[in-house]
Amino acid sequence: MQSGAMLVHIPVGSPARPGMAALEQLAMDGRLTVRVEDAAAIMGIKPQRLREQAHTPEGRDNLGFPVSVAGRSILIPKLPFLRFWGYDGEVV
Repeated sequence: MQSGAMLVHIPVGSPARPGMAALEQLAMDGRLTVRVEDAAAIMGIKPQRLREQAHTPEGRDNLGFPVSVAGRSILIPKLPFLRFWGYDGEVV
């Protein structure tokens, strides 16, 4: 992580609630994972900041939802991401 970059810390169990419409759209997109750009938009941060945080063990721990990193690829499983944000509707 770059010097001076801040970690995003979202307390587990008390997420700020993004718009339900965004979560519903994500739930119905048919993919198993969430794109970094989509996750960052829901979180209210820039995608690059999420990428930087995902590349460190401490950063992944502070996110509150699982993130897998393989080289430059970042995978965010959709169902745990949606559940973290309080979405309990149907997921396709």
